[in-house]
Amino acid sequence: MPGVNQMKQFWIYCVVGSTGVSLDYFIYISVMNIGFSYQLANLFGYLFGTVYSFFLNKYLTFRILDKPAKRMAMFLFIGAIGMTLSSVQLWLFSEMMYIDHAIAKTLTLPLILFVQFTLNRKYTFRS
Repeated sequence: MPGVNQMKQFWIYCVVGSTGVSLDYFIYISVMNIGFSYQLANLFGYLFGTVYSFFLNKYLTFRILDKPAKRMAMFLFIGAIGMTLSSVQLWLFSEMMYIDHAIAKTLTLPLILFVQFTLNRKYTFRS
């Protein structure tokens, strides 16, 4: 069973993540609306949302400020794992299940949240 500190971090991560996801989703929809593919829009949104989330998580969720370059690199690597999972899920939902791209993007979030929180807590922001 997770400890109190881990649960607190998870909920802060969720709040921080929701702002990052909002930025990601806004960019995703905006880039699609100007004519780019949903996968390219996903890449742009995900990249901006991930960088934004790194800084908020660094200061608010985990409060670990040392080794910023190393931690950013690890956060981006884990973000790339999340991006890959997101892209595969988007393809499955959009191309195989014929779900609207905007709804499909939302459906990718629970798995990505779980995977990235677990990996970032264990590797990026360990003391």
